[in-house]
Amino acid sequence: MPGRSHKPLFEHLAKAREEHLPPVEAPRDPAARSAPESRSAPESRAAAERYTPPNSALPLASPSGPGRLALSYAAIYGFVAAAVALAVATWSIGYRVGFGAGERSWAQQAGPADLPPPGPLAVPNDLDRSLTPNRPGNPAGPNNTERPGQPRSENSGQPPRTDAGATTAGILSSDGTLYADPRVSGSNYLELATLSRDQSEAAIRFLGSRGVPAIAVPVDSRAGEANNPARYRLVSMKLGIPGEQYRDTGAQRRAHEEEVKRLGAEWQSNGGASNFAKPLWTRFP
Repeated sequence: MPGRSHKPLFEHLAKAREEHLPPVEAPRDPAARSAPESRSAPESRAAAERYTPPNSALPLASPSGPGRLALSYAAIYGFVAAAVALAVATWSIGYRVGFGAGERSWAQQAGPADLPPPGPLAVPNDLDRSLTPNRPGNPAGPNNTERPGQPRSENSGQPPRTDAGATTAGILSSDGTLYADPRVSGSNYLELATLSRDQSEAAIRFLGSRGVPAIAVPVDSRAGEANNPARYRLVSMKLGIPGEQYRDTGAQRRAHEEEVKRLGAEWQSNGGASNFAKPLWTRFP
């Protein structure tokens, strides 16, 4: 009505709102009030995503995308152990293969002296020779076998000589050059000296004139090819003693030695190259 005072409309609205709101109960303990949230919801979610709980897995990049693949330490140790075992097995196989090939190659190239000794059941070589039939040139023949206790040479103990150049360079004799050795296999002959070709021919003529036939056997057939002159071994052919009679002919051997020494002294006094002072009995193979 005009002339009557009225409250403004906003005051009526504020009063009506206060009447409809429920009363707020104040907290009994001020310390129990919840602290205002320091972070907003999006920030808390991002922090939770960045945090990774500790475990025994290592993240690995996935080849198909930016995802992660968890691999435990036990699996890594297993892979490492398998790799080491594979490397050791490969080395062992390669070593065995290489060692076996080297051993076979050595066995093919090794000579009889390099081979290992025979076992306890191996057949002795003496038995093999006794079962082998005798034929010319066979070391098991009766002419080439020395009796037990038979010395090869009482004065020198020298083994049988093998003159490789005898049939190629020729053997000097009083009848000329021979290409077949006149000595008997298994017999012992007295060697007088080693001389040159001219000296050997002169010694053969001198000994022949004194009743002692002799020959000169070339020491090495290749010696004449070098600058040095060929050397010949002077051998008396007057007495050839078979191997089985060597022990029982000591008197004959000593007598023949004295004879050639006496002739050697005579030959040297007449300008010869040797006095035959050190003769040597040697078995011809």
